[in-house]
Amino acid sequence: MLPLQQAREVRDSVIEYIKATFRFKEKDVSDAFYRLIESRENGLFKGPFISLKTPFISATEEEVRNVPLDIAPNFPPYKHQLHAFQQLTMKGGHQPVPTLLTTGTGSGKTECFLYPILDYCYHQNRFEHRTGVKVIIMYPMNALASDQAKRLAETIWNDERLKGKVTAGLFVGEGVDAKEYPRDMGPEHIIENRDAILDTVPDILLTNFKMLDYGLMRQHFMSLWKGNIDSEDKALRFIVLDELHTYDGAQGTDVANLIRRLKLKLGLPKGWLCPIGTSATIGNGEDSKQRLCKYATDVFGETFAENNIIVEHRIPVAEYVTASHSAIPEAKLIKDCDFKSTDKVDSYIKRLCKIWLKKSECSPVEAGEYLRTMTVVRDLLTVLEHHVKTIDQLQKELAELNTDIRRLLLQNGEKTCQTAIESLLALIAYAKRPLGEKKTIPMLYLQVQLWQRELSGILRYVQKEPGFTWRYSLKEEEDRIALPMYFCRECGASGWISRRLATDDHYCSDISTINKAFMGKEKEVVLLNTESNKHKAIDEYVNENTLDVTHYVYMKDLKEASQSDNDTIRLRVCGKTTSNRNGNQRFARFCPECNSDSICEIGGRTSTLSSVAISQVLSSDFDSANAKDRKILTFTNSVQDAAYQAGFYEARTFRFLFRQSMQKYLKTLDSPINLVQLQQGFKEYWKTKLNEEDYYNRFLPSDLASHIDLRHNYREGQGFMQRFKDEFDLRVDWEITSEFGLTAQLGRTLEKTGSSASFFQTKDIYQTFQRMKDWLIENHLEYVANDDNKFCHYVEGILQRMRMHGAVDHPYLNMYRNEKLNSYALNWVYDQRHFLNKRFGGGVQFPKLVGTYYLERNGELLDMAVIRREGKQNWYSNYFQNVYNVALFMNTSLFNDLMRKLFDTMEDIGIVNKGSQGGGNYAINPEHIWISNRVKHIRCDSCQSQLCVAEMDELAEGTSCLDYKCHGTYSDEVRPELNYYQQVYNREISPRVHAREHTGLLERTEREKLEYDFKEHPHANSINALSATSTLEMGIDIGDLNVTGNTNIPPKPSNFLQRVGRAGRKEGAALVLNYAHAGEPHDMYSVSYTHLTLPTT
Repeated sequence: MLPLQQAREVRDSVIEYIKATFRFKEKDVSDAFYRLIESRENGLFKGPFISLKTPFISATEEEVRNVPLDIAPNFPPYKHQLHAFQQLTMKGGHQPVPTLLTTGTGSGKTECFLYPILDYCYHQNRFEHRTGVKVIIMYPMNALASDQAKRLAETIWNDERLKGKVTAGLFVGEGVDAKEYPRDMGPEHIIENRDAILDTVPDILLTNFKMLDYGLMRQHFMSLWKGNIDSEDKALRFIVLDELHTYDGAQGTDVANLIRRLKLKLGLPKGWLCPIGTSATIGNGEDSKQRLCKYATDVFGETFAENNIIVEHRIPVAEYVTASHSAIPEAKLIKDCDFKSTDKVDSYIKRLCKIWLKKSECSPVEAGEYLRTMTVVRDLLTVLEHHVKTIDQLQKELAELNTDIRRLLLQNGEKTCQTAIESLLALIAYAKRPLGEKKTIPMLYLQVQLWQRELSGILRYVQKEPGFTWRYSLKEEEDRIALPMYFCRECGASGWISRRLATDDHYCSDISTINKAFMGKEKEVVLLNTESNKHKAIDEYVNENTLDVTHYVYMKDLKEASQSDNDTIRLRVCGKTTSNRNGNQRFARFCPECNSDSICEIGGRTSTLSSVAISQVLSSDFDSANAKDRKILTFTNSVQDAAYQAGFYEARTFRFLFRQSMQKYLKTLDSPINLVQLQQGFKEYWKTKLNEEDYYNRFLPSDLASHIDLRHNYREGQGFMQRFKDEFDLRVDWEITSEFGLTAQLGRTLEKTGSSASFFQTKDIYQTFQRMKDWLIENHLEYVANDDNKFCHYVEGILQRMRMHGAVDHPYLNMYRNEKLNSYALNWVYDQRHFLNKRFGGGVQFPKLVGTYYLERNGELLDMAVIRREGKQNWYSNYFQNVYNVALFMNTSLFNDLMRKLFDTMEDIGIVNKGSQGGGNYAINPEHIWISNRVKHIRCDSCQSQLCVAEMDELAEGTSCLDYKCHGTYSDEVRPELNYYQQVYNREISPRVHAREHTGLLERTEREKLEYDFKEHPHANSINALSATSTLEMGIDIGDLNVTGNTNIPPKPSNFLQRVGRAGRKEGAALVLNYAHAGEPHDMYSVSYTHLTLPTT
């Protein structure tokens, strides 16, 4: 994988996600908002930060031959492992000394003590088994103990000298049931049955604090200490505290007392019990070793000297890189080192090898050998040897050190120079070095970190020109007021949120008070905006419960002012309330500019932003792994967050997958197809490409995946029930209908991103005009009848509105349309004819069918094309006025007759069909919506809003803008650059995200199944995204990873180092994504001062 490129890709994906989510109507507001978001100094992102390390020093051949152990590893150990062997060996009468292992994650700390203790046990039992626990290994978590038990079992079982002679037991509070827990050693397990442990007394005891405490106190466990408590020649010689750094504070005191009680109980003299501690981190202060020795001495009660501390040893840069080649490629060649849209990792690496290494077919080992002769690689390592750097910092410092890079920067600019550095790092990620005859390891270890804050706490200054800041960047002495801002998801309107009590003479500026009031829908909430015609509330918004006024306010304190001057701003103040069941008034989140219930506060939580990154990482073109081998591990600090995020990831990323899958099928087509043909073709295409298991697991909607397990539910024999298949097909049809209908303009849809788009056939709309022409003339609407082109554009606009509001027919709407117009019928409550249907309500937008007669409360459920009374506009009458410049709404009867005639005519032609409920409701027949993968972008000549339409759409250009207030026309075709989501939806790889939480609350059996599922991926719906707490910080084996994430900042540097160290162990290239919660001061400090707080790894 290419971690630096992936980090940029994640950054771009999040920015594009935000832009697609918050499409501001006003360009100046949009520009100011995204200037803040994309700012390098104070924006949403920090980094990427780059770390590059040389490999650990390995023992020489002579040192390997002289390893002071009979039970030695069958691989050449690292220097720090050899050092540990030398300190802990008992060969030749050597006495083991207290040892602290403080090497990094993935450095083989376990092997450092594993082989010496096995060697000791082997020699104790070599000729005759000696009774007694000889080694105690204490783990901070049962999950880690049981995982390490498997590793120990494999090592013992696979060595004929140890098999049958050395035993180990897992003593962690389990093992009471004789049937479930093994009584003897096996290839993948040690002794776990408690009675067997007490009867046989294993040589090595894996335990935790609580069980060792019980073992010393309870009489029932006294047999565990045979060979120690009843003998002068004590068998117990080693005690190991794995992850020593976790035993701090009161817990450290408890452990220290426990060890002293152990010595006292068994009568162990001082110096007899050799303590071993492991930790992935050590402080870097001048007295760090001295303080660590004091800490270890206090815990173990044995004296530690500084030379007892074993640290990692990496190969010195000057020794590792010979620097015999100084030249770098010419600038014109470097400019060809960008990753192109048509590239795959393999083709990109071949091109880089040809440019940098003069050989396109270059193996990873050959690449590594050549790179280790390059001066620029040596200088790169020198800059990054002890510090992490951003690409800008790296470029600056490398240019100071390397003359070729400095010349490139001066002559060709920063962009070319950065391309050179990024492409060189890509080659380093690819390069390997041999280890033995067949095995290879990374040439260098590259880690890239991207830091991101939550999109939360964004405030807009109360001033005439748009300006934004972060809540936590506000200074007390600042003389400007900044307020939370609202955004309309429907029309893109935005402004300030405030609150004003009846007794107040000013608008509230306290951010916490405003946020609380908005979330609680307090009736005093108001929406503020600068005064202009474009911000005026539309007629549909205004009623007896509406506030709609304008006045001047002072910008420094938001008090009302009587006149305009430089210190004031004229604001339009809007607010709407509704009554709840108790008759109390509550703020209604309706937009003044479009009257849709779509007002929200600008923001995006960590779970949302990290879900975008996860979807991106798993489908990235910068990773050469196949879909099955792609996975990600994220960490959080709480069990609740882990569970919530796992469910959220699975739900949120389904839409991306479905869109990618639709676009992949649409790309196979040479001509447009209608929606029904798309539904049928999509299912046939994917059922051919995938087996049955993969098909249903891939396209099971996220709202169903939470409670349907396709490994067990709806099964019949080896496959699925036929009724389930039929209903599943219907749900797939709905998802496709929704993509080009109800949700077409919500979020990152195929249409909104310009990947594919819909259109209506001109001939059908023109036929509507032909059939209505005589009626128009008879009703004195000659100005409509005399212009067929304008009429067709008017009908085009109406059909587009219907489609975007979800008025597209589907079997799921049948009961709602024809039996009962309520939410129960829409959701098929108490009716099992459909059981996989989409549920509406609770924040899920529901389809707005079109009505032409007011009956009871149908006006709240239908999009009414008619008006109630003269002088009261709705969208349809306003749109007619925009097209024809005639206020026909003043003649209510004639306008309503026109609308009813229009919809009846379209029904006769077949463009729409009619349901019986609500006085009649209309929906578009899906056969009349056509889909094409050839898209053009058009723009309103007034408000500049853009639409993506099919190239074959003959009516889109010239149609009046669909925005209620705008009088413009869609006319200019825009030629935008290929946007990020177009590239995403046209990718080849698009795996489904299957996410689960991994916490300490899981039962052992369930946890081990989950770990196996994540590691081996045996099923079509195997887990590829884990949301974990600290349970997975440590050495539990979950396979190889290239990407990890922290969805909040870990509490300590040791936690951080453990987490980020989980990735890149095998490949040598890792991407780490770090997210800071806006409400956590610890997180915000970390992201604000990453250059000070970021630990080196």
